[in-house]
Amino acid sequence: MGGKSGSSKVPVTLYYGSLHFGICHGPVDSINKIFFNDKLGWGAGYVTPGEPNTKPPLTKKEGFFVPVTDENGMWIKDQMQIRVAYNQSFDGPGTKVEWDEMGPGLTSIKRVRSVTRVLPVYDGNGGSDGNGPLIQVWLQATGEPDSNYLPTVYENGSSDRVWFYPPGTWPSGVGPTPGGGGGGPVIGQPVTEQSTITINAPEMFGGKLKEGGVSGQCHLMMGTIDQLVPENLANKVGRSTNTMPAYQGVANAWFYGSPSFYWAANSNRIPDVSIEVTRIPRGLTPALARIGVDANPAHIIYEVMTNTDWGMGAPSTQFDITSFNVAAQTLFNEEFGLSMMWSDQMEIEKFVSEVLDHIEASLFVHPRTGLFVLKLIRDDYDENQLRTLDPDNAVLKNFQRKAWGETINEVVVTYKNPENEEDVSFAIQDTANIAMQGATITDNRNYYGIRNAALAARVAERDLRSAAAPLSSCDIEVDRSAWDLTPGEVLKVTWPEYGLFNLVMRVGPVDYGRPGEPRIRASLVEDVFFMPAESYFVPPEGEWTDPRENASPIPITKIISIPYYYLAQFLGITDETTANQPQYPETLAGVLGSTYQIDAQDFELWTPMADTVGNVAYQNVGTKELTGYALTKTELVREAISYLKVEFRTPKGGPVVGGFALLGDVGDRLAELVAIEAFDNDLGWRLRRGALDTVPRAWPKETPVRFIDENSDFIDDTLRADFDTVKYRLLTHTSLNTLDITEAPEVTGTLNGRPHYPLRPANVRMNTTLWGRNLVDGQDGINLTWSTRSRLQETSVIQRWTDASVVVEPGQTTKVTFYDDKGNVIQVNSGLTTTAVSLPFTAIPGPSVKYRVESERDGLTSLQYVDHEFDVCGWGMNYGNYYGGKP
Repeated sequence: MGGKSGSSKVPVTLYYGSLHFGICHGPVDSINKIFFNDKLGWGAGYVTPGEPNTKPPLTKKEGFFVPVTDENGMWIKDQMQIRVAYNQSFDGPGTKVEWDEMGPGLTSIKRVRSVTRVLPVYDGNGGSDGNGPLIQVWLQATGEPDSNYLPTVYENGSSDRVWFYPPGTWPSGVGPTPGGGGGGPVIGQPVTEQSTITINAPEMFGGKLKEGGVSGQCHLMMGTIDQLVPENLANKVGRSTNTMPAYQGVANAWFYGSPSFYWAANSNRIPDVSIEVTRIPRGLTPALARIGVDANPAHIIYEVMTNTDWGMGAPSTQFDITSFNVAAQTLFNEEFGLSMMWSDQMEIEKFVSEVLDHIEASLFVHPRTGLFVLKLIRDDYDENQLRTLDPDNAVLKNFQRKAWGETINEVVVTYKNPENEEDVSFAIQDTANIAMQGATITDNRNYYGIRNAALAARVAERDLRSAAAPLSSCDIEVDRSAWDLTPGEVLKVTWPEYGLFNLVMRVGPVDYGRPGEPRIRASLVEDVFFMPAESYFVPPEGEWTDPRENASPIPITKIISIPYYYLAQFLGITDETTANQPQYPETLAGVLGSTYQIDAQDFELWTPMADTVGNVAYQNVGTKELTGYALTKTELVREAISYLKVEFRTPKGGPVVGGFALLGDVGDRLAELVAIEAFDNDLGWRLRRGALDTVPRAWPKETPVRFIDENSDFIDDTLRADFDTVKYRLLTHTSLNTLDITEAPEVTGTLNGRPHYPLRPANVRMNTTLWGRNLVDGQDGINLTWSTRSRLQETSVIQRWTDASVVVEPGQTTKVTFYDDKGNVIQVNSGLTTTAVSLPFTAIPGPSVKYRVESERDGLTSLQYVDHEFDVCGWGMNYGNYYGGKP
């Protein structure tokens, strides 16, 4: 009927707003990722949901662009624009398409394809926008094979998926626009220059019926000294690009859109925005500045101390550049890169100290040159070339050696996982030390600048080696022959009084004293590199995998006509006096969708609807919940109460006490609804059989069962009619994207007047037994009794099968029909207002009888009926089975 029911809908509020966001001091080398409430919304590793939504005509003989990817699906920046020319007008399938492709080595490769399939493209409301023929085509090669540079997404292993765009219509964020991010499943690339990206994650926080998502444009400025703000930002404050401060030296982001940037739904809180950037300091040897995706720590220290804008501002002439470059080369060779963020709240000395702790180094002013020197603590010395301290030139004080009880035998190291910016911790142990102490003594080290598991393991091994060894230490006073002693230096100590002979020790803090003082004071500790090395291990990589999935079609679907129970709740009907009672043949459809996809959240329900001029197109009629699906583990017999155990349950949805289960992959007139009463650990779910307008049936093992929570949203509120055929497409939502409507299969079903049919009788007993015994004494008649039911009385509490009768609807009666073994009618009793009927034995013509009990009202019959077939024994009945007598 195409109309809408009178039910009210939940209001949805969308929040839009433009935001100018300062990131950090610049210039930055690249902007890599943008997070919203710690969820990745754009950047490297983010797969943009949706398909291109530009729909230009394809009827002209003109050039087109083809986005080009490598074998990993990444956009190839230098080979994005490939001119495609049609050799004839586009007439749909069968059209030949030719283009010249720039292959490996910039060689031209001619490609010829035949269009084998044209896919429809829909706008945001599910309808075509009328802009002519479609842009998305499937191509099948008729020429030589594709090179690796052609975008290849195979369908059944035979086709290539390619998008064509006329010149000037490339979607935002695709093709030459840095950073990716807009139409098509494209992996966003880091932005390396001022540009605009598209952010398209409208389902990030659950879509419009929950807390929405984010989408819009974002103009990224890298913090260069010559950057200019975009015109639309300047216009916000009544200025132009040339008169608006451009925040030179500060990387920033301008979020906007049409009408503005979409931030959330149903929540007036803008999500927390965090942006990952890369800035590689290059003050020292530029070739050593970057170590993988991280920065060289020597370059970090040098820039912090020399930067005049936000650093210490020391001139480069105060630094021993050679020592810094030597350290940078060593760190580069060790692949010891760090990624750290420094804010103004942290003192320069503390930040530099944390970098030194990471790399185990000393930074000091050399007494000989007066320059800052960076010295790494490494096994880089020749023992034979070390200076010696002994009683002739020094005084040794406070000598001590750690006892085993003072050592550490387990180090727990924490580092950053670059995939999700979360802390990762692991422990490394010295088993010999543990055996000696008889207990585990733990120390924790947080190296937040490390983003590599192998490097974190090496650092953990380094720290454990020092912490677990009973190293000697002492203070020493040396005469002026050691005036140039420096922190981090290695020397030998010989002291017969303590049994020390050429013990290699490392210099710690040095006190050079005041001018004129004859001695220099220093702290020494036994050098760990002088001790035998233990083997080190690499911790296992994190087992975390990205749980996000591209939406796939829902494989298990079922369309039902909803019972009056659900219609009453949907319309707010409490009893028969409620004003908005539905009128026959009005009905509503329920759509049950189940999927094994773990990341599936819910689905959009689309159905064909006509507009005001009669054009029919698919339209979105709401977001519906997924239904749990399983198979029964045992058979179910026909009874009033049963226990259910299931297997192969889908990830979303399951049994809920107070909810329903729908048994059988059959139509409304055969499927059985059951109410779930309770759960028993041993027996399973306790079922109240034959609920509402259904009857208990026998079901075999592995019968499909669907679980419908009492509050599940599975109803299409489009008003339908009895005998209507309905069509739907179910568009799966995942945390990543929404299934394209062209990929969702069409699901059809035929509705009935179920909400208007009178409820079938229940508690049918033959000779006081539920359903009756298979054999009846030939001297007795058949006495049937039942309990009446009313759909108007079951709008809140579901009655048990064996409950007593209730007052029926006005005009509702019962009809009982008896059949012989050949299906011929023996007796019909209709219009019954009582709850009993009899069939005498003399009226039974054959060896078996079947009865059928149903309700009637206003020309409508109950959806289901109660029937039972039984054998009759007695003289002349079933001879050979019962020998003509009682069983």
